[in-house]
Amino acid sequence: MAVTRLFEEDEAISVIEHPPDANFVFCGRENGSISIHELSTGRVTAKLRFHARMVGIRDIKWNPQLAILASVDEASCCIATRLALTPSGECQQVQRLFEGRVGKSVLQVLLAPDGSAMLLRTIGSSELWKIGHGLTASVETEESSTWVAHPTKEEQLILLQADTVRVFTWAGLVETTTDGGIPLGATTSLSPRTSGMWVSRLGYNMIAGVWRLEDQETGFTILEVANIGPDTTQLEVALVRKKLHSHIKLAIGLSRSSLFFLDTRGWICSIGVKAIADVKFYTRHFFIPLAWQTASELALKVITKNSIAFAHQDQLKIFHGFLDFEEKVYFRDSPDP
Repeated sequence: MAVTRLFEEDEAISVIEHPPDANFVFCGRENGSISIHELSTGRVTAKLRFHARMVGIRDIKWNPQLAILASVDEASCCIATRLALTPSGECQQVQRLFEGRVGKSVLQVLLAPDGSAMLLRTIGSSELWKIGHGLTASVETEESSTWVAHPTKEEQLILLQADTVRVFTWAGLVETTTDGGIPLGATTSLSPRTSGMWVSRLGYNMIAGVWRLEDQETGFTILEVANIGPDTTQLEVALVRKKLHSHIKLAIGLSRSSLFFLDTRGWICSIGVKAIADVKFYTRHFFIPLAWQTASELALKVITKNSIAFAHQDQLKIFHGFLDFEEKVYFRDSPDP
């Protein structure tokens, strides 16, 4: 007899945050709560409720050095909290540092490395809120743009747009690039498939972009962050075209010199990003049933070199070792050897 597990839709996980090298994972939920999970098993070690009930969590960020959690919900309420956690993620103490509300829908939150401020990307603009002082600076930004913390220079922020890269400082949100940013000649007039198709990782020297092109092609762009600075006038970035057997549904992380992604058939795959133009194949690792992919926005993330966290309804599923399974898949325009 088949048994169907019932779940409360308001408990569904909406966002996943994993601090580098941490033994726990944060999950924001549709009911406004935040849960902390043990990395090895996915077991819930703490449940936190800072936001109003039944107002979904849109984004969360964690500063491991200062133990500060930044969270934002669908009502644009932004909260910064200091947590005292055990190594496994059990919560021992909570201290509210900041709470504010933005007038527009918040799409993304970043937390300053020194814990002094939050950057909030909204529809049409981005705002810098200093903890304890409120709004201190703002800049116009496109809805499809994405902010990333500079992977190697913590005092800088990078704004990624469809055809330009702009560099700002955390101090005052001051732009250091000139004339509207650094043009990306290879991607001029292209638009990212979704706003979340730029991928970076703290400490890595690259940022990867994924684009859906015509003729069933997928475009990849790799930005070397060492080449991004206030004196840069143009980035000569190649748009590498590849014909995958199915389109990329979601880019989920960088690890081991590879870009990991979920394709539209449900396969977790990866492609090497070093000399990507010369790569003849990509790699399939394992399959996530399409019946599990029911959320409008999937929460899925590479958390260690061989583990992936995936939100299935109200449960966090952690796949350990599954990335070690490898099947070469040659591109449709590359003959098998």
